[in-house]
Amino acid sequence: MKHIKKAFIFFLIWIIGLGAFALFYHSENNNDKSKQNKPSRATSMLPIKKEVTNFLRPFTSGDSESNDNSTQYGTQGFVSVGNSPIIKVAIVNKELERRRGLSGKAFLPLNEGMLFVFSKKEKHLFWMRKMNFPIDILWIDGDTVVDFVQNAPTPESGVADKDLPLYGGDVISDRVLEVNAGWIRSYNIKRGDRVDY
Repeated sequence: MKHIKKAFIFFLIWIIGLGAFALFYHSENNNDKSKQNKPSRATSMLPIKKEVTNFLRPFTSGDSESNDNSTQYGTQGFVSVGNSPIIKVAIVNKELERRRGLSGKAFLPLNEGMLFVFSKKEKHLFWMRKMNFPIDILWIDGDTVVDFVQNAPTPESGVADKDLPLYGGDVISDRVLEVNAGWIRSYNIKRGDRVDY
């Protein structure tokens, strides 16, 4: 029992130290207030939580951004929008999965996508941080397309995260679908189109 108490106390001290490190790192590197408003891939996070998460990433299995092209996150599904064919989607509904999204992937396989599912209907901002290929992004409210962006480009080399454009700030949605660039044009997707899951 003594060993368990000692291990628990050590763990608490480590967590407190990690929090202090994150606070110090955050205060030294994030003097620009605009950085605090940037999303971490799909959703806004507190900057300190982001720093702690990034610091812990190498120590947690399955949490790192990878260059494999699998979009499998645990839950798979199928979606069709308007007149599009049915596509296979990775359904991401956990914060870490949404934050990571397609970042770091070399490409998105043909007829596949990623469906971000949120618990609240609100404005969901996206950016192209660490993306290696352009995509189309669709904001969905329930089963209706409410907005989209075609051919969101990869970030230019040397552009700081704080200067990356944000997409989707004007609409309320509870789902967002990312697909290969050109998909919206290919299937003539329009605002108001029905989404079938």
